[in-house]
Amino acid sequence: MMVGLLRFVDRMKLAKSGLKTQATVTAVNQMMRGNKTSYTISLFFVTPDGRRIDVTDDDRTPILLHRVGDQIDIMYNQNSPEEIVIISKGMAVVEFLLMITGMGGLLYFLYLFLVQPN
Repeated sequence: MMVGLLRFVDRMKLAKSGLKTQATVTAVNQMMRGNKTSYTISLFFVTPDGRRIDVTDDDRTPILLHRVGDQIDIMYNQNSPEEIVIISKGMAVVEFLLMITGMGGLLYFLYLFLVQPN
């Protein structure tokens, strides 16, 4: 729940002061932790003054949302261009599911803690 909420807060901050642009996916990074697979992407974009910014988005997703060469919309902090938020329906769905799953877990914990007899 917290991961989805934090990403939502980051998105809101950048929506006020960030710049929107398109980035190109340069790599899809697959990570294995136990029997679970997750993905991150590396990408680049060019700032209005012509600087190329290469960055790896640290948000891990359990499903592959992008491929090398994809053009994706991002928001970035103009004072620190390495701070980005990917703007896509896929990421919004993942963030929403993280929040809902976390809330469900919290409610279940509260149910066990408050309703179940000791």
